[in-house]
Amino acid sequence: SPYPSTQDPQYPLALQQQGKELLADHDNPVFALVGREWLADAVQMDAAGITFGLRHGLERALDLAVWLDIYRPRVRTS
Repeated sequence: SPYPSTQDPQYPLALQQQGKELLADHDNPVFALVGREWLADAVQMDAAGITFGLRHGLERALDLAVWLDIYRPRVRTS
């Protein structure tokens, strides 16, 4: 649910930190669906410059990684 949306200025920093931790897991299945380069770029940005769209993308990538870890579906991209 997008509401209420957190307005804490530390939130984007927390998303970026979690993204860095995800990038450290080189074999994570999320990278079959989420571009590693995109995530690497997103976590290196100035947190103050993170747009709503980028923030949403970070949230979805992290949510997807957790979902894949919990349910362990077989992912086929072709």
